[in-house]
Amino acid sequence: MDSALRFAALVVVAIALLVGSLLLTAGFLFWGVRCAKIPQITFRRALVGSIGLGSVTIAMQISLVWLRTSMPEYDLALRITAWTVLVLLSGAAIAWLFTSRSLRTIRAWLLTLIPSFGFLILSPVILRLLATETYVIPTNGMAPTLVGVHWTGKCPRCGSLAYGSPHHPGDPRGEPPDGFDMICSQELRDCKVRNPDRTERSGDRIFVNKLAKPHRWDLVVFRYPGDPTTNYVKRLVGLPGEEVTIRDGAVCINGQKIEPPPELRGLKYVTEFDYLPPGQVLWLWGDEEHPAKLGPDEYFVLGDFSARSMDSRFWERGAPRHSPYAVPADHLVGVVTHIYWPPSRWRALR
Repeated sequence: MDSALRFAALVVVAIALLVGSLLLTAGFLFWGVRCAKIPQITFRRALVGSIGLGSVTIAMQISLVWLRTSMPEYDLALRITAWTVLVLLSGAAIAWLFTSRSLRTIRAWLLTLIPSFGFLILSPVILRLLATETYVIPTNGMAPTLVGVHWTGKCPRCGSLAYGSPHHPGDPRGEPPDGFDMICSQELRDCKVRNPDRTERSGDRIFVNKLAKPHRWDLVVFRYPGDPTTNYVKRLVGLPGEEVTIRDGAVCINGQKIEPPPELRGLKYVTEFDYLPPGQVLWLWGDEEHPAKLGPDEYFVLGDFSARSMDSRFWERGAPRHSPYAVPADHLVGVVTHIYWPPSRWRALR
């Protein structure tokens, strides 16, 4: 489902949920008022009451958010105060609407919380299906922009922080004699790091916007064409109808070199590898002899840790009726907008 259809579906679902919530709240209020034996009961009055209660709740939530932002040190006190005020205002509103001065109006109001809790449970499910989702990064093919489970070290060239995947005892590759493969966070180049900090840190957690239209250089989550049950995250560099080649570490579109955004100026994409066994031949999609020619609904993606990213350059099998290197448009899940955890890695990406 493309972003326009997702947005339309989200609007329809939001309207349906709003109308359904009002009707359910009115029904539970009508039931609560009857249980409280309050006179002058009509469903019309209950509907008016549900609209009023909804307005009071929204206003209280907006005020609470503003106050918590302004005075975070009083967060708990503000929450308790807000709920107390909401209960009293709601009880007063029901008492006024049904001309009752009894505390039984509070019991009538409490029943209206049942559909509200159902709405709170259902809303995240709807949002996840149509609008936004969260993911945990497992690997380091997008380091240093997005990191999975990783070690850190110091770049031997500039001294900046470097990231790399953990190297566990018993790894058949053994202890690398010249240092561990990492990528420098400043230069965006791979480096060899000796004696890294072997504390194993967890991967980034990200927000993905399913309604955003993807642009070149965006980070996108997509279903891997070779196994659609697996999600990948990479940087989108080739758009539908384009021919992508990598020349001298830069991306060329239709034969013309394109400039990356400022934060990627040091990044060099790799098309040759010097760590392969002697005599082994490897060619990559996107090198000058094998340009990636994209169809009208295909994308080409690359990882920022170019020397260690399993991206469009390496794929041998694609989606049915698509080139091996291509991500079909219907495989795109959404655009990465934020790293939200851990706090030290918080960052807006779009």
